[in-house]
Amino acid sequence: MDLKFSLYIVELAYIRYVFSERHYLQFDYTILTKPDGFSGPVFSAVCLYDDRQISHYSNEGQNWKRDFLVAEIWRDNDEPQDPIDWFINLVNALANCTSSRCEGLHTLQRRIGCEVDKHPDGSVRIVNAFDEYGYDGEDFLAFDIDAMQWKDKSPKAKETKIKWDTDRFHNQYLQSYLNNCMDWISTFNSTISSPPALHMFTSAAPHDKSKLILTCLASGFYPKHMQMNVTQNNITLQPFSSTGVRPNNNQSFQIRTSVEINRDEKQSYECRVLHSGQTFTKSWDGTLESKSLLWAAGVFAIVVLCILSLIYIKRRLSVPPQNRVRTSPQEGHHLQFDYTVLTKPDGFSGPVFSAVCVCDDRQISHYSNEEQTWKRDCLDAEICSEEPHGSRDWFINLVNSLSNCTSSRCDGLHTLQRRIGCEVDKHPDGSVKMVNAFDEYGFDGEDFLAFDIDTMQWKDESPKANKTKMKWDAYRFRNQNLQSYLNNCMDRISTFNSTISTPPALHMFASAAPHDQSKLILTCLASGFYPKHIEMNITLNNITLQPFSSTGVRPNNNQSFQIRTSVEINREEKQSYECRVLHSGQTFTKSWDGSLESRSLFWAAGVSAIVVLCIFLIYKNRRPNGLDISPQSE
Repeated sequence: MDLKFSLYIVELAYIRYVFSERHYLQFDYTILTKPDGFSGPVFSAVCLYDDRQISHYSNEGQNWKRDFLVAEIWRDNDEPQDPIDWFINLVNALANCTSSRCEGLHTLQRRIGCEVDKHPDGSVRIVNAFDEYGYDGEDFLAFDIDAMQWKDKSPKAKETKIKWDTDRFHNQYLQSYLNNCMDWISTFNSTISSPPALHMFTSAAPHDKSKLILTCLASGFYPKHMQMNVTQNNITLQPFSSTGVRPNNNQSFQIRTSVEINRDEKQSYECRVLHSGQTFTKSWDGTLESKSLLWAAGVFAIVVLCILSLIYIKRRLSVPPQNRVRTSPQEGHHLQFDYTVLTKPDGFSGPVFSAVCVCDDRQISHYSNEEQTWKRDCLDAEICSEEPHGSRDWFINLVNSLSNCTSSRCDGLHTLQRRIGCEVDKHPDGSVKMVNAFDEYGFDGEDFLAFDIDTMQWKDESPKANKTKMKWDAYRFRNQNLQSYLNNCMDRISTFNSTISTPPALHMFASAAPHDQSKLILTCLASGFYPKHIEMNITLNNITLQPFSSTGVRPNNNQSFQIRTSVEINREEKQSYECRVLHSGQTFTKSWDGSLESRSLFWAAGVSAIVVLCIFLIYKNRRPNGLDISPQSE
């Protein structure tokens, strides 16, 4: 009897563990010392709920801005009360900064919040409540909610711990705030929770005509924690396949589970879903086709995204390797327009057409379905002064024709894609050579037609394309215009590249070698340049030195780039060192003045911006268990 009771308790605990939902709420703060003469931002803070940003601190308005506007969420809750000046004064005190001067760059971080488990019966259990600080990439202090005392994680934190332990009033407030965090999560979770919409449909089994694949789709639910089973006569069936929980494009989620059944057995099948403590069911009506318009709408956005990505990658790779591989110092540039057109499922009123113009992976224009016109995302981009011929209606009529759709009815979902543009190589002398010009179509995920710019004829990449190829080959005037458009593509890339090209700002500085006091690490930093193609060397008496380390080209947060290269030198040799950079056909040089520290305020500003961005991304993407803000985590 005791054994049975024990097994029951274990089983109950296991069920609660397996079917519980983990949620967390946290505020992330990042504060940087203010390098001399640098007036950039030094404070940032965001509030995250289950990786969804729900509020942020506005440096302009000096207050918190709510990104999630449901008033019920914020009625009994508020952000932590510590003001921005308190954080800035704290980091300045730790870094020994004055109001007018601060040596070097220092960072202070704070992470405060809690994690809870929500069980199927609706009960909530707190897992972890935390208030943790990090300083200069290392753990610093952590609050013990039970003892209302601080734990020093670093020898440098000892003095601060002793001081904060004596502030009983603040520690009591902090304990109360963290205890209330669980209630806040429950309120927020109940407010934004969305139940799943369930749909069941079948398709033929690919390997056995006597079988069917019965699928249950749950879509539109939030939060993402979900359990799904397909049953027959209340018996759970073994899944044939499952997608797992996947995101929709509106911050909700979907999941799909399929089982294999006999074609002749169409009774008593049911889909059962457990979400946010509630059970939802859907019975299969025995029909062999899905009649759910909601299902078509739900998968529409996913199909668009997947096909766009796959076709783009496939067509990029379809260019012969000898045409794509380039050696420095040549620069490769590409310009292309990407179109995606979908048939319109019956009763579905969503968008069916999208188009963007991309130059070197930077979107510079897009087609607005609302205004039925192209919109320039890069305002000085003369490259976009002429889009390819082919109106929105022309694309829609083409995909409807290929899919045998009428104006009022279309069976299934079909896709048409077009990719038109060119790739060029730009040489150091400024000359430009065409590498590849293309106008390619895909239909339902397969290559369809490709234009031959030399013969002005179309190549059918699929047997289904033969009829269209013969028809388009006869359009001589259109093909001549297409040939001319592609030949002019090279000039448009050159114009755009020259218009937005930004030269690098060069800075040289030295630091002590970590392993040898007789050595120095001499570094050259180039920042703020565009496009990203660059070649950097450090020379001594015009002889190129072997790099000690190099970051490679990295993005800044303003669509420009930076690169840093270091060499090891003798501490006593401080003459004739030079940094040489080749960018956009021009050579830039910077001589080292022999000083052992960087005196460039511009360098401090550039590094500060990168540090702010990186720290924010680390906090946004890492798991909430433990505080890991070491440089290695980047």
